[in-house]
Amino acid sequence: MNKYVFSLGEFSGSNFLELRKDCEITDHKLTRPDSLYVMDDAFYFFLEALFCEVVENFDMFDDTYILKSQWKNIMKLNLTEFFDPNELSIVRKILSDINDWVETHIDDASGFSVIGV
Repeated sequence: MNKYVFSLGEFSGSNFLELRKDCEITDHKLTRPDSLYVMDDAFYFFLEALFCEVVENFDMFDDTYILKSQWKNIMKLNLTEFFDPNELSIVRKILSDINDWVETHIDDASGFSVIGV
């Protein structure tokens, strides 16, 4: 992982968005060992624009369901259209860490919820 993406137990505080399998949001945020946790700064500075480009209703301050097909479209975006060249390695690492989690935990026919700040 990197300084923006964590598993449960690897971070402290509450400034994170949680990526949770499927769309059921019935328990407390930041408590599931099978979720991925991304710092809100990473979303604000690097990911929000990408998610909004593909997912019309994406709001990092609310809960949004992302289909795996939408995630794949996010991964296909041309990052040079969104970021300064100096930021590309950071963005690629964040996306790679998230993609590893998606490929491990999310079936092709389903998706994941981004539980907002």
